[in-house]
Amino acid sequence: MTTTLIWPLRYPVAPLAVWVAAAMLLLAVPAAATPPEPPPVPLPQAQAQSEDGPDAQPHTEMEPEAAGDAPPGDADDGDAALASPRQTVTALLEAMPDAMRGIEAPWQRVLATLYPAAVDDFEPEALRQRAEQLHGVLQRLGEAALEQVPDAATVEQRGQTVYTMLSPDMGRYAWMWERLGHGPDGRIELLRDDAGQWHFSRRTLDEVPALYASVRDLPPGGADDEAPPVAGEGEVEEAVAGVGEFGSMLTNTLENTRWWQWLALLGLIFAGLLTGKLLQTVLRSFARRLHDKHWDVRATIFDDAAGPANLVLLTVGLTAGLRFIYLDEPLAAFSWQVTGLLLTIATGWFLFNLVDLVDLGLRKLTAGRDGTMERMIVPLIRKTLRIFLVIMFALVIADTFFGVNVTAWIAGLGIAGLAVSLAAQDSIKNLFGSLTVLTDRPFAVGDMITFNGSTGMVEEIGFRSTKMRLFTGAVVTIPNMKFIDGVVENVTRRQAIRRNMNITVTYDTPPHKIDQALDILRGIMAQEQVAAPFDLENRPPRIFFNEFNADSLNLLVVYWYILDPDKGQDWWAYNAHAEMVNKQVLSAFNESGIDFAFPTQTLYLAGDPERQLTIRFEGDGSHPTHTPAALPAHRADPPDRD
Repeated sequence: MTTTLIWPLRYPVAPLAVWVAAAMLLLAVPAAATPPEPPPVPLPQAQAQSEDGPDAQPHTEMEPEAAGDAPPGDADDGDAALASPRQTVTALLEAMPDAMRGIEAPWQRVLATLYPAAVDDFEPEALRQRAEQLHGVLQRLGEAALEQVPDAATVEQRGQTVYTMLSPDMGRYAWMWERLGHGPDGRIELLRDDAGQWHFSRRTLDEVPALYASVRDLPPGGADDEAPPVAGEGEVEEAVAGVGEFGSMLTNTLENTRWWQWLALLGLIFAGLLTGKLLQTVLRSFARRLHDKHWDVRATIFDDAAGPANLVLLTVGLTAGLRFIYLDEPLAAFSWQVTGLLLTIATGWFLFNLVDLVDLGLRKLTAGRDGTMERMIVPLIRKTLRIFLVIMFALVIADTFFGVNVTAWIAGLGIAGLAVSLAAQDSIKNLFGSLTVLTDRPFAVGDMITFNGSTGMVEEIGFRSTKMRLFTGAVVTIPNMKFIDGVVENVTRRQAIRRNMNITVTYDTPPHKIDQALDILRGIMAQEQVAAPFDLENRPPRIFFNEFNADSLNLLVVYWYILDPDKGQDWWAYNAHAEMVNKQVLSAFNESGIDFAFPTQTLYLAGDPERQLTIRFEGDGSHPTHTPAALPAHRADPPDRD
C-alpha cells in the first residue's frame, strides 16, 4: 500500500501519463462512435439507359417469367438489403428502373421497401404509381442528400426506430426554396419493424403524390446541380434557412432519442465531472505532500495538471454520453468540434500552468544573488511566455475550429502595422519605458521612491505600467513612459537621512542666552546615545546661529542619520531618533529659560512697565518724560495745522 501511494510521488511523469491516457480515451471514443464512411450512393442510371446512342439495342418488355434472368441471389438477399435507412433507399433507387420496365423481380424488391401493412391498402396500379413518384422525388434530392442517410452501424448505435429523410421544415433543403420558391409539400419517413428491417412508412405513401407534384420541376440530381441565382436572395433568407435547419435537426434529435439515452448522457456527464473533481483533489493532495518534502518541481507539475485533468475527464464523459444521442450529421460534426475544442483548451491550460516550472527554475538560478532579478525580470519572463502561449493557442483554435485563415490574417498584420503603430504610440512608449526601467534600474520592486510629488513603495513593474503603494494605502499606477524623461527619487538607496533642524528663539533673547542655546545643542549632539547613528569623522553635526528671521532668531542644526538595515537603522528608527532629540532640546531650553519663537507681532501698549511708550506732543515744544497709564478710549481730533 505504501509503495502504491509513493509511486506517483516519486515520478513526476505520472500526471503526464494520466493526461496521455485521457487523450487516447477521448480519441478512441469518437473512433468507436463514428461509423465508417460509406461509399457514395450512386443514382440509378435511368437516364443513361435512354442515352446509349444510336447503336444501342432497344429495351424490350419482359414477361414475368423473365424474372429468372435476374442475377441469382437478389431475391434471397432482400432482408439483408433493408437493414438500414440507407440500404432501403438504395434498394428502391436501384430496383425501380427495371421495375418500371415491367420486370417482376425488381418490382418485388421495390415492394419490400414499402411498409408491409400499407401495401395491401392500395390498388396495384395506384401503388406502382406512388412508388414511381417516390423514386422521382429521391432522384431529385441528389447524392449529397442520400449520403446523409444513416447506415446500419449508425442507427444501431443511436437506437433509432424512425428516420425522417425529408420534411417541409428541414433547413438542409433550403435550396428547394431558392429554385422553386416554395418547400416540399410532404415528407419521406422510414420505420423499423420488429425484424430490424426498414421500410417507407404509410404516411410517406399517402403524401408522396403531393410531394412529387411540389418538386417535379426540379431536375434529377437536386442540389448536386448548380442552382441559378434567385432574385431577392440575401442574408435574411440564409438566416431563416439556418434557423429552420437547426430546428429540424433538434426536432429529429428529440423524436429519435429515448428517455434512457438522455439519462445515459446525463449520467456520463456527471460521472466525468465527479471523477474529474476526485482526480483534481488527489493531484493537489500529492502536490502538497511534495511541497512538504521540498520537491518543488514535481509538486508544481501535479498542481498544474489538477485543473486541466478535471476538464479532460469532463470532456471524456460528455463525448461518451453523446454516443447515446441521435444527432444529424451537422450536429454530430458540431459535437465532435466541441469536444475537440475542450480538449485543446485543456491542453493549452496545462501548458499555460507549466510556465510555473520556468518561473521556479529562474528563481532558483537567481537565489542568493541580487533580489532585483527575481523581483523584476522573472515576472516579466513569466508573463511573456504566458502571453505567447495564449496567442498561439488562440490562433490554433481559430484555424482548426472556426475556419479562420490565420496565414492571411498574419500577413494582413504587416499591412496594418503602420496604423497599429500610430494607434498604439502610448503602448509602445510604455514598452520602451519598461525596458528603460529594467536596464537603467532606477528602482526595483520593494524600493521606496518619490515621483511627481508622491512617495510610496514599488509593488510591481509591468510591461505597461508600474504600481506604487502610497503610505495612505492607495495604489498609484504610473505609465512606464513617464519614467523616460521624469525625475525619480529613490529613497531606499540613500545612504543617510540629512535633517535640517531650525530652532527659533525670540528677538528679546540676549546674546549670552544665544551662546547658551548653542552650547546646549552641541552637548545634545555629542551624547553617545544621540551620536550613535552618526558618521562623526566624515559627517559631523553642524550647529550655527545662521539667520535673523522676520519674527525670530534662527539656530540651525544639521546632522546625518546613517541608514544601516543590519543595525536596524531605517526610516522608522530615524523618526524615533528625531523624537528623542526633540525632547532633549525642549527640556534643556525650558530649564535654561530660553523662549521659543513663533510667528507673532509685538505691540507696544501704554502702561506696560517693561516696554515704556514715549509720547511727544507737537506745537508747544513740550517733551513729557512720563508715560500715561493707559491710552484713552477715544481721543479728540488733532488740532488743525496752519
